[in-house]
Amino acid sequence: MNNFFHTPPEYISSSSLQLVDEEFHHCVNVLRTKLGEIIFVLDGMGNCYEIELMKKGKRNVEGKIISVQENFHEPKIDLTLVVGLLKNSAKFDFIVEKATELGVKKIIPMISERTIAKSAKVKRLQKLALSAMKQCGRGFLPIISETTSLHEVIFSNINYDGKYISYEFALKNTYPAIANRKSKIVVVGSEGGFSENEIKQARENDFELLSLGERRLRTETAAIVICTKFLL
Repeated sequence: MNNFFHTPPEYISSSSLQLVDEEFHHCVNVLRTKLGEIIFVLDGMGNCYEIELMKKGKRNVEGKIISVQENFHEPKIDLTLVVGLLKNSAKFDFIVEKATELGVKKIIPMISERTIAKSAKVKRLQKLALSAMKQCGRGFLPIISETTSLHEVIFSNINYDGKYISYEFALKNTYPAIANRKSKIVVVGSEGGFSENEIKQARENDFELLSLGERRLRTETAAIVICTKFLL
């Protein structure tokens, strides 16, 4: 199994790239990778580089680019996942990790009328997403946005091919209608669910109600079910 490393675009040229800081340490000191060996490096922008290590410094290692694969292991659908913050932050961590593995492009921590937690530790979530990206071997590092209100999400002027909000009283069999839509946003509530007024506002702004079946699912379960149905 290949180990994947990450380096941002500023350390990549047309013929070579560098690993620095933690990635350098992990590659050279932890995994004991030697010069002349082949490694795979993700830039977080969708690309995977096949690299032959050529030169090692005290704080960096440089490799020659052998090949580049664009849109590496990325789904055909660009999915933005909006999730209500949870009282247990570890459960939100789980959502970020698994949504990254499944191919979500952007994750928005959300507060709504019935949300208890009011903010997310975005830098920590970004690190979790980076780790999950390398673990699963996908080219794109999901964007973790700052905490946003449901009102801002509903009234955003960003264009999507499909907009959905999960709702326990929605009609069943929603998913077959979404097959050909390439960019989507889906909203999943926190423990308290959505108020009738929030659902009314969402529907008035072109959000379709999304059914998750007959059983009431926890937020983290609902988020993974939705990602799986949209992306796999």
